[in-house]
Amino acid sequence: MTSIAESVRPRLLISATLALWAAQIVGLMAGLVRGKVNAVYLGPSGVGLVSQLNYLSTLIATVAVFGMWNGCIKLLAEARAKGDQALEARVRSITLFYPLVAGLLVAVGVSVVSTPVGHALLGSNAHSGAVIVAAFSVPAGLLAAALSVGLQARGEMHRLAVANTVIALGNTALVVALVVAFGIQGAIAGVLLTSVLATVVLASREPALFKGVSFRPGVVFDRSVLRAIYAFGAAAIVLSLASGGTDLGVRTLIVRQLGIASNGLYQPVTMLSTQVFLALVSALGIYLFPRLTGLYARGEHEQANSEVNAGVRLMLAAAVPAVILTITLAPFLLRVVFSGEFVSAKSALTWQMAGEVFRALGWTIGAVLLPLGLIRPWLGIGLLTVATQAVLVAALIGPLGLVGVSIAYSSSWLVNAALAIFVARRHARLGLDPKTVRLIVGALVFTAVSVAVARLSGRVVPVAGVGLLTLWLALTVRRDSLRALTRGPRP
Repeated sequence: MTSIAESVRPRLLISATLALWAAQIVGLMAGLVRGKVNAVYLGPSGVGLVSQLNYLSTLIATVAVFGMWNGCIKLLAEARAKGDQALEARVRSITLFYPLVAGLLVAVGVSVVSTPVGHALLGSNAHSGAVIVAAFSVPAGLLAAALSVGLQARGEMHRLAVANTVIALGNTALVVALVVAFGIQGAIAGVLLTSVLATVVLASREPALFKGVSFRPGVVFDRSVLRAIYAFGAAAIVLSLASGGTDLGVRTLIVRQLGIASNGLYQPVTMLSTQVFLALVSALGIYLFPRLTGLYARGEHEQANSEVNAGVRLMLAAAVPAVILTITLAPFLLRVVFSGEFVSAKSALTWQMAGEVFRALGWTIGAVLLPLGLIRPWLGIGLLTVATQAVLVAALIGPLGLVGVSIAYSSSWLVNAALAIFVARRHARLGLDPKTVRLIVGALVFTAVSVAVARLSGRVVPVAGVGLLTLWLALTVRRDSLRALTRGPRP
């Protein structure tokens, strides 16, 4: 086992990631508050309806943006590494123009067919008005995402973290007020208004992101920049559509086979597992992608390898405690965060949490692929991951219900992690040092023990969970770790 201090020696990594994690924690707590209010005021069916609308808006956004974010971040980071301010302004203009225009066009198209879309996703009651609201949340959400991409590519992680914190708190206050005052109609309106609020916050706080921006045809139709962006975008759109479509398909399969209430029961499973660790992993990814792009652009491969190893150790050191606590305190968390009606999702949550260690490992190691331009291996890994999930969900939802859905999810991320390690070693010459390997083995052992403990009953489960957490911290946290966390960043 290795101490956290050894995993955070690159001070810029720990400083940036901690700032983003702090914002993610605020966002998570805010999301849990919104989830609690929705559970109390809307019940499982209402929660299931709102979650489907959110999945729909995510899928529409994926289509509208056509996978351009990764290409934009890479070009912006390379332009900054080379000091090319003109190219940076040109790319930022394209980053703002295309998502907004495409988002509006796709939203109008979905609105025209809102009734059949509603029937397909929500059953006999189409809720066509709610589908239209979800569709028009996309343009505002994409504009906010474009501004966030600009901050990320500039390396402004602390400013991005502050903006995300303000957005999370503001959206929580807005959603709570809407749901308490107007019930399900307020929750539906919140799907749109939260996106608008996010855009207003970023635009007002970061006017520098509009410096040099131009929507002249010669800028927004620059073929060389567009080709470079969509070299990544084509692969990203395929994977995003496959992933978003699989998520939406899984939720629709739950609705059709198990009922809308079961879809509502699955919401805390995704919130307490997928969204928690998506927040953790994405925080590190937000830092690593532009950082590794700059390092590889300057030929600093050894430093990049060191950053990835440190990132893996940091991610696992933070992820395992959350896995232990969520698995062993599942009934308590479901009751407190949602309500007693959701405690029956305990087993599904336990199995889903087990897969988050594999997700953390796969995402962090796979972070080397796009900065090196290894688009096909990156796409192949992603497609095999979602294909594994889709096949296993179809096979397991019948006999195992929601537990089968969670087992399929965890199995897909096991496949992802194994493929990421193999491809990164073979194509990127990434080596995992002994300290990293020891921490990976330790993370898997502690996760397996937590799942076994969760099968017991009574007070022994939370007591054992606290014991496992204490042992993990004793093995991974030392005094020099705490001193490392208090030092300033070193670029």
